[in-house]
Amino acid sequence: SRLAMASKKKVTQAELESELEDSIECLRQLGIVLENYGGPQHEANYFDRINELVDHLKKIHSMKDAVQETVPLSVIEDYLDKGLTPELYTKHRLKVAEAYNQQAKGRIDSLKLLHDHVRSEVKRRLGPSPEIKFSAAGGGGDAQAASKEAEGKQGGGN
Repeated sequence: SRLAMASKKKVTQAELESELEDSIECLRQLGIVLENYGGPQHEANYFDRINELVDHLKKIHSMKDAVQETVPLSVIEDYLDKGLTPELYTKHRLKVAEAYNQQAKGRIDSLKLLHDHVRSEVKRRLGPSPEIKFSAAGGGGDAQAASKEAEGKQGGGN
């Protein structure tokens, strides 16, 4: 019934983290008991630790509906199963994102260079267009005057 009450009340992230830390500590202590297993006379301590771990897992399970946090499966598979920390996962993901951003920036820079090159080649081969001349004039004059001026220069210059 204590577990049923825990699932009905709102669980904070701090409470969940505390319970997870307690269960990790319980696992650590269980490992110590197993390393120092001295035979049947120590079985009571061993089973006490197992029962304590089961209680922690039940409590964590009862909190599952009250917490909305999700953990990517790759964190569990790639990091926790190998004994690594979630901080290493975060660090790795940041490095991957940084590398992706560098690649994207490189692509953007390359496209800008290509755009500038194509624009200069078109201008060199076809001459300036009225739109380019007008936009270079800052939009201060009227469009017809800029267009007539450009036509006059291209048509032999009256």
